[in-house]
Amino acid sequence: NSEITDNPLLATENRGLPYIGVEIDGDTYYTDFNGYLTVNFITEPTEATINLEGLYARVYQGISGSSMETIDVTLDAGENVIEFDDLSGATPSEVSAYYQQNVVHDYMKTHFAGFTGLDIDQLIRVDRTDGECNAFYDGASINFYEADGGCPATALFNDVVFHEYGHGINYDVYDYLGGSWNNGALGEGYADLWGMCITENPNLANGFFGGSGPLREYDAAPKVYPEDLLGEVHADGEIIAGAWWDVAENFGDDVQEMAELWAETWLATPMQPGGNEGQLYSDILLEALIADDDNADLSDGTPRFDEITTAFCEHGIGLLGQVSTDHEGTLSFVSADEPISIEVELDIDYPLFIGYMDMHYQINGAGAWTTASMELVSGSTYKTDIPAQEAGTIISYYLKTADENDCGELVLPINADLAVDPNLPYFALVGHTLLHTEDFDNIAGAWDFDPFGTDEAETGEWNINEPIASFDATGYQVQTSQDHTSGSSNLCAFTANASSLSSGVGENDVDNGETTLRTPVFDMSGYDDPAITYFRIYSNASPTSANPGNDVWQARISNDLENWVKIERTGTEDNSWRRNAIRVKDYVELTSTVAIIFIAQDSVIPSAELEGGSLIEGAIDDLQIWDIGEPDTTEDNIAEIESLINTIFPNPTSDYVNIFFGNVQEEMQITIINELGEIIKTQNIEAVAGGKYILDCRQIAAGIYTLNCKTKSGYVNKKLVITD
Repeated sequence: NSEITDNPLLATENRGLPYIGVEIDGDTYYTDFNGYLTVNFITEPTEATINLEGLYARVYQGISGSSMETIDVTLDAGENVIEFDDLSGATPSEVSAYYQQNVVHDYMKTHFAGFTGLDIDQLIRVDRTDGECNAFYDGASINFYEADGGCPATALFNDVVFHEYGHGINYDVYDYLGGSWNNGALGEGYADLWGMCITENPNLANGFFGGSGPLREYDAAPKVYPEDLLGEVHADGEIIAGAWWDVAENFGDDVQEMAELWAETWLATPMQPGGNEGQLYSDILLEALIADDDNADLSDGTPRFDEITTAFCEHGIGLLGQVSTDHEGTLSFVSADEPISIEVELDIDYPLFIGYMDMHYQINGAGAWTTASMELVSGSTYKTDIPAQEAGTIISYYLKTADENDCGELVLPINADLAVDPNLPYFALVGHTLLHTEDFDNIAGAWDFDPFGTDEAETGEWNINEPIASFDATGYQVQTSQDHTSGSSNLCAFTANASSLSSGVGENDVDNGETTLRTPVFDMSGYDDPAITYFRIYSNASPTSANPGNDVWQARISNDLENWVKIERTGTEDNSWRRNAIRVKDYVELTSTVAIIFIAQDSVIPSAELEGGSLIEGAIDDLQIWDIGEPDTTEDNIAEIESLINTIFPNPTSDYVNIFFGNVQEEMQITIINELGEIIKTQNIEAVAGGKYILDCRQIAAGIYTLNCKTKSGYVNKKLVITD
C-alpha cells in the first residue's frame, strides 16, 4: 500500500499498488490491481524485495537517475500489510505516478483488449528539476517536474498522468490499428479525453498553477472551429475534446457511453496533418455516425444522430468535411450589359449532408455584399446569375456553405468573409479584353529586384526561377513548388529557394526585413479603363513560426515611380495561388509610367521569442493587363494561314491542350468560341516558331468549340473538343 494523491487539493488515500513485483527466492510475483498477492507457500518468515516497478510501470526520480525506490521486508505466514512509501521513503510523486499509470493502462485495455504494445513496464520520471509547471511524453517515458514556480509537483495530478500516458496510447494504438499519428492538436485533445473518460470530470488538473482553477475546462464556453483555431496544439485540441465531452452530455451525462463510441471511431484511424484540423474533425464526426449507424445507410440518420451532430456543431464541426475547388475566378471574357452566369465545380467530401450553397458578391470593391443562392445544375457543379453590369466593372465574390444543421460553415476562398483583413475573394472582369501577360515562361519584361535600394532582408530576396517547396515540421507548406502558368516550364517570381527540398524550412525564407519586387513599367496613357490582375502566394502563418500571421504582405501601385498607393496590406495569408484584380483608375491616373511593387517582410521584434521571426515566403505569377472592349476575332483584311499552327494535342481534351506553333514569331491572341459564337476564353501570348503553348481548358464545359489563333499577319481556326 501507499498514500496516493489524485490531486494536491484533495486528501490522500491509502491504496494498494497495482501489479507491483515482489521478489522471493529469485522469483518475481505480481500483485493484482488492488495490491493483493497470495503466496500460500510461505510458512515461515521469508525475505522479499519490492521495487517500485511492476508489470506496467517503473519509476525513477530526477532527470537521469536509474535507481528506483526499493525495500527489503520479511514476510510471515498469513496476512502481511506493507506500507511501501513509509518503508522506502518514496515521495508522493513516485507512488502516485506509479499508481495512476496503472489506472490509465487498465482503462485503455477495456477499449482495446487485443492491443499489447503497452503491456510493458514503461518508465516514469518524477520530480525533475530541469523545468517547472509542466509534464511531457518523450516517446518512451512520461516525465513530471517537482514543485516549483508556484506549481505543485505535476505527478500529483491523476489526470495529468493520464494525459501524458495518453500520448503513448495515441501513437501506439494507431500503429496497432494500421494508422499513424501526425496531428498535434488531435494528440493533445485525445490525451485530455483519456483523462476525462477516467475521471468523468470536464475540469482537468484543478490547481495546476496554484489556486484551485483548472488547467483546462470543458464545461465552459466552447472552443469553436475555425474561429478558435490558433495553430497552438493544446488550444486547437480543445475543439475536438470539447466536442466529445458534449457528446457525453447529450448522452445523458454518460461518459462511458461516449467513450465506447469514441473508441469505435479509432478503428478507422482518421488522421490529417497539422493545418488540416477542419477536415480531420469532420472525418471524426463522420466516423462517429458510421459507428452509431444500425443499417449501413446514413441518409436516414443514425440512432443518436442528433445527439452526436449537435455536440460537434457546438464546436463548429459540421458534416460536409472538406470542400474545395479548382475555381480561380472567372478568367474568360464576360460580356457587359447581360446577366453574368458563374458556375463553380466543387469537391465535397460528404455532399449528402449539404444544407445550402450561397454566393456573396460585391461590385467594384465597395458597398454591401449581395447574397445569391446557387443551384445544383449537375454532379457537383453549382450556378448562379449576377445581374448585368457595365463594361469596366470588377465583381468580387466568394462562396459559403454549411451542412443541414447549418453547422460547419465553410467559405471559399478561406477567410474571404472576414470583416477585418479578409482574404482575396474570386473576381470576374466585365467587358475587359486581355492585352498582355507577364508569365515568366513565355513573356517577362524588365522586373526589378530591390528597386529603391532600401531592402533590409538578409535572406529570401525576390528572384525569378523554378521554386523549391518547403514544409515545416507539421507538414504545413511554406513555399510553393509550382508556378501558376500551365505548361511544362515552371518559372515565377518568388522569395528565394532553399538549397534543396530536404533543407530546413527556414534556410532561405525572408528574414529580418523586407524584400521588394517591381513589375515592368507599363505605358497606360492610351488605355480607356484598364484593369490589372495577378496571381500571388503569401505564407506567413506556419504553426512553427514565432510570430505566425502577423507579418504583412503589401502591394502598391504608382504612375510616376515615386508616389505609391496601397493595393494590399494584409496579414491574412493564403499559401495557394490566389488572383487579385484592380481597376487602375481607382488608384492612380493613367500615365506612361505605371508599375506595381510587391513587398514580403519579416518584422523584427527585439523583445519577442526569436525576435518575432516568422517563416515568410511570397510568389507572383501571371500578371495580366486588360482594357475594356471585346476581343477582336474578325478575320477582315487578314489571310487564313494554316501554317500558323502545326497541330493541337490532345484533341479531345478534358484539361489541357498543347498548341504547337508553325511558321510564326509574333504576338498571338488565342480565343475559344462556342457553337453560339460566344467567347469563352481569350489569351494573349508570344508565339515562337517551333514552340508550343499549353492552354488550360479545365474550367470550360464539355462541348465542341472553335479555337481561333490570330496574329497581325493572319489567323487559323481549329476544331477543339472538350470532354468531361
